Amino acid sequence: MNEHVKPKADAHDPRLAYSVEEVLSLLPFGRKKFYEEARAGRLKVRKCGKVTLVLADELREYLQSLPMIVLGGEQA
Repeated sequence: MNEHVKPKADAHDPRLAYSVEEVLSLLPFGRKKFYEEARAGRLKVRKCGKVTLVLADELREYLQSLPMIVLGGEQA
């Protein structure tokens, strides 16, 4: 196995933070939407030198803040 290839994260991933690329592999949108959400303050990002990170807890918080829908189109 190529040692430079990182496995995709899953629900049991013990990491504390994710890179932008890792977050993009987990969420159903692209880089443009990621940075729109970050600029708007809805998705909290942090910097460590040149690396942009999203804390695992903040990623969960972002996902939980998204509106729930009821199948049929009405928002809950």
